[in-house]
Amino acid sequence: MRRSLVSLFVLAAVAAAPAAATAQDSLAPPGADPSWLPNEEWVNLRWMPVDEARLYAVLKTSRGEVFRWVRVDATNSLWMLASKKGLRDIDGTARKLIAPRAKAAGPRMTKVLVRRARRLLTQPHLAQHMLFHDLHQTAIGDNARRIFGVPSRQAFFDLRRSEVSPLQIGEFNGRSRSQLAQRAVEALRNANSDGVRGGAFSKGQADLMLARQLAQLPRWLGQNRYNGPTAAPSRPDVPKGDYANHPTVSAGGELVVWDAYRTTISEAEREGEIHVVSRNAAGERAGVSPPEPPGSRRPTSAYNSVVSGDGGSVVFESSETSFPLAKRVGNMTVIHRNLRTGALKKVSEIGRPAGIRTRTAFNPSISDDGRYVLFEANDILISGRPSGLAIWLADVQAGTQRRLLKEEPGLAYLPVISGDGSSIAFTEPSGGHTRIVVMSVASGSRAVVEAGGDVYEPALSADGSIVAFTTQAKTFGGDGGRSRVYVRELREGRTTLVSRGVGFAHQPSISGDGSQVAFVARREGTKPAITSQRSTLQIASVADPEPKPLFSGRGWSFQPAISRDGKTVVATTTAKVGSKPFGLAGVLLCRLDSGRHEIASTR
Repeated sequence: MRRSLVSLFVLAAVAAAPAAATAQDSLAPPGADPSWLPNEEWVNLRWMPVDEARLYAVLKTSRGEVFRWVRVDATNSLWMLASKKGLRDIDGTARKLIAPRAKAAGPRMTKVLVRRARRLLTQPHLAQHMLFHDLHQTAIGDNARRIFGVPSRQAFFDLRRSEVSPLQIGEFNGRSRSQLAQRAVEALRNANSDGVRGGAFSKGQADLMLARQLAQLPRWLGQNRYNGPTAAPSRPDVPKGDYANHPTVSAGGELVVWDAYRTTISEAEREGEIHVVSRNAAGERAGVSPPEPPGSRRPTSAYNSVVSGDGGSVVFESSETSFPLAKRVGNMTVIHRNLRTGALKKVSEIGRPAGIRTRTAFNPSISDDGRYVLFEANDILISGRPSGLAIWLADVQAGTQRRLLKEEPGLAYLPVISGDGSSIAFTEPSGGHTRIVVMSVASGSRAVVEAGGDVYEPALSADGSIVAFTTQAKTFGGDGGRSRVYVRELREGRTTLVSRGVGFAHQPSISGDGSQVAFVARREGTKPAITSQRSTLQIASVADPEPKPLFSGRGWSFQPAISRDGKTVVATTTAKVGSKPFGLAGVLLCRLDSGRHEIASTR
């Protein structure tokens, strides 16, 4: 028996739920939490007993209507929706759903599938999980040692709870990014094949689910944000309270923007699990993402925010969340907010080409004047099949967008745009590793940074002529065993090591003129548990590349961002600073001219 998804994908908000909270599904045991799912292989691996096309036809509905219905999974079962459509015989409906598969499945398996179909109809959270949580499965976790090189399955989840991305976990353990992506794909394919071979679901449904999973995999691999579990028995070392991460800063350091997380369910229900917050030079905080209308039962979360250099605009991802668990579901959209006028635009939708039914857009980057927004997108075509991953550039002022990179399979590109909007940088697979490409927006000409190993985490100067990056490869003088941070001056072809003598280094951020780089240094031999994480923020000058500690403390400091003028660095830290307790992630604000640091976010 595979381990239950309950232990893998419990939302942070659920951990802070009051003790009286009960499970959404009637088959849950007494005292189960609201996200309970049965510990059964078909559920853990999402072997859908019913073909979706058959489900929607029999229930006289559509995928969109079902999504909107089961989003409120505290009450809304599929059978309630079917009853609204005039269906009355639940057992007959379950048999009808399975009927096309009965001959191939055989009598014994058909009875199993009918029972599962009936449970799908009556258990609302189970239905939401099976239909819409494409990567909430145990296939990757069960193969974590092979995929990521971790010593155990638990070590993988300890690192994820510390907000370390799957790509970074693989890097820590000597896996190339292409290698771990290939093995993750292999694990998903094998799990689906096992389900088809055993008759648990049809090949057509398996192919559809796998296509969705592979479309979302690049986003998942590059994502620091972890959707569960946090706190409660699985994470007793983290204090209760709201937390904040992923800060960015304006060119002169006047405005800091970050993602803030609500861990109180009642607040998450009203406002969404995650929202975007800003702080100005006077220390005044303001909401960037809009609040939900009073009484709304359709909360929306906003996250992965980035502020423009001029401080006038913010872009972020947004998605609907379930009610009442405040769990992100559905497609992600990139939103642009003009802070001066308050105007909101779904920037990934403006001028969207024809032929696309739905779009999931993510990883936004914005030019200094707020006009150009770069993002990645996976599209569902009119045919219903997913497209490949592509990079798009939207012109907010003109209301247009264009594709800069054709749809290709592979890793997340994690693109960034230069401050002046003239260049973009991204990672792409090449020869079993990843390389960085810096591309002119106007001409499409490319400058490539590659080595005998992964090259990744590009950060561009304001004019795109200088790129900072991370690699373990020996090509630039490294030892091949530790990640180091370098700067490449593209016109001169000169590469400089800026993380000399600090152990593992990664996550570089570069000043506007390319003269300074902030990055994270991690001690060797660091244990995966969040209580053992130790890292420091470092600052280095390219002209005199001797890194200096910017901030250190017991805890995990990461996601640095340096202002264009090189005078301010913001980062996420779990260290104790001021009134913020150890273990709770908060936004650290460092002023380089005064040497002072403080917590910009609040509990």
